[in-house]
Amino acid sequence: MTKSVKQNIKDILEVVIRLKDDVTGLKDDVTGLKDDVSYLKENMATKAELAEVKSDISFLKTDISGLKVGFRDLKSETSELRNGLENVKYGYATKADLEEGLSKVREEMVTKKEFNQLLTTVDNYAKQFKDAWIEHLSLKDKVARHERWINKASPKLKLKLEY
Repeated sequence: MTKSVKQNIKDILEVVIRLKDDVTGLKDDVTGLKDDVSYLKENMATKAELAEVKSDISFLKTDISGLKVGFRDLKSETSELRNGLENVKYGYATKADLEEGLSKVREEMVTKKEFNQLLTTVDNYAKQFKDAWIEHLSLKDKVARHERWINKASPKLKLKLEY
């Protein structure tokens, strides 16, 4: 074999070795890509999940716009309350007014002694009422008993009772 043929074969072998290394690198790259694809399949959202998220976001937007309106109304009401409080604070009673009112109330209030006397009087009336009621009930029974005796005796005495 001639030197040029040997050189050509050697060059071809080097190319084949480089190609083999390139193919091995490509295989490694393909394996890495497969791993990446499987990772993405496991960790990425599906179309259905994205549609659900989109629906949730739309719902939240609606809620937020409703909250904005509510906050505007609340702000308006708060402003009205502040204005009302500004107007009301001029109508409050002063400390002197309160002390004067309290002294009037104290003058009209009954003392503990007076209250106890009143309570004793009420208790006495309650006892008298209870005693009178018991006496009423016993008299009622007594009258009913007498009426039964009279009704029993009247035919024997030949008396006609008129009511």
